[in-house]
Amino acid sequence: MTAAALVAWAFFPAPARSQQLARWVVNPHPEFSVGVMEGPESRMFDRIVGMTWLKGDRLAVADAGYQNIRIFEVPGQKDPDLVLGRPGQGPGEFVSIGGIWTLPGDTLAVWDPGTRRVTVFTQSGELVHSLVVEFDESAANLEVFHGSFDDGDAILGALSFGEDRAGVVPDRWEVLRVGVSDASVHPLFTLAGMRRLDRRPIPFSMMPLVAPSGDRIVTADAPGGEIRVRTGDGNSIETWSIPRPQTKLARDLQSQLLRRLESEGRQIYRDYIRAGVMPIEGPVPEMSAILADDSGRFWVKRWGGVDDSIWFRENALHPSPGGEWVVLDRDGRFLASVAMPVDFRPLVIQRDRVAGVAVDALGVQTVAVHRLLVSGSRPRP
Repeated sequence: MTAAALVAWAFFPAPARSQQLARWVVNPHPEFSVGVMEGPESRMFDRIVGMTWLKGDRLAVADAGYQNIRIFEVPGQKDPDLVLGRPGQGPGEFVSIGGIWTLPGDTLAVWDPGTRRVTVFTQSGELVHSLVVEFDESAANLEVFHGSFDDGDAILGALSFGEDRAGVVPDRWEVLRVGVSDASVHPLFTLAGMRRLDRRPIPFSMMPLVAPSGDRIVTADAPGGEIRVRTGDGNSIETWSIPRPQTKLARDLQSQLLRRLESEGRQIYRDYIRAGVMPIEGPVPEMSAILADDSGRFWVKRWGGVDDSIWFRENALHPSPGGEWVVLDRDGRFLASVAMPVDFRPLVIQRDRVAGVAVDALGVQTVAVHRLLVSGSRPRP
């Protein structure tokens, strides 16, 4: 365990299984934020797809609209210390950034499904290499970044369509391990994806969830509260269960869905449901996101109703804003419950910092870093 992990573990000691969940709080006021509608381009964001922490409290932010990675000192100036990449298809250029992660030695890796390249930069911005990932036809849609192992290998997802069942087709999600130094590809396992009708997502389908931490991966791909724990080579070793919350989900999800569609002017989808064309029956997922922090804990977002529907999530691979989360330790023991700030989507958690994206009513994206509090006060080492 790293020194940082030991410090963070001291912040939040694991309770016994029989103890009641503690209540952690994310400060609603960010200690750092940057993002504007108009102004310097260095402070404008189009489509934030990933974040990762570097040494020295530096936060790298990947934008798939501008096709670059901006590195900010936190807290610090609003302008980035360094900008990596630009639109293009050459080495160090990007077509559609899919994810970023930190490698041993504090170098930075970028996955671009548009060019099928893994690109590595030093922390000072020098290009180390840009390797094309070769794969067979079964992984032709290798487009999803799920995270990385401690050795830097990436976890990628390849999407395909499953078997048609009375017009409803579930996605098939093949998860692979990709070597960052040699672009080697190793299949790990297959998950069930969201269900579709005429290639349109069914609103309460569950996206497959994948969260790596250290040498293991946790996954969930079924509506129930089951989380499967796997080794780094994909073998399943145990199963955890997320108990249902005390407060049940509203039973009028259909009415909520129709009202939301009407308020947003999405008439076609509303008509599909009223005509009985789009099925919405069936089990509602227990969870909608899983994140792993730098201390080996897993943060699980409980399903919160229509806001977690695939129809209303700005990025289907990111958590929906706000909501209730539970925190589990590496062995699946429950540590705490956490409420995220409204309109904030967490992407990466390091020690007592939660970094993510906030979106205002005008759709302006802001990078925000919030502090995690315990019993209303910031934890001390």
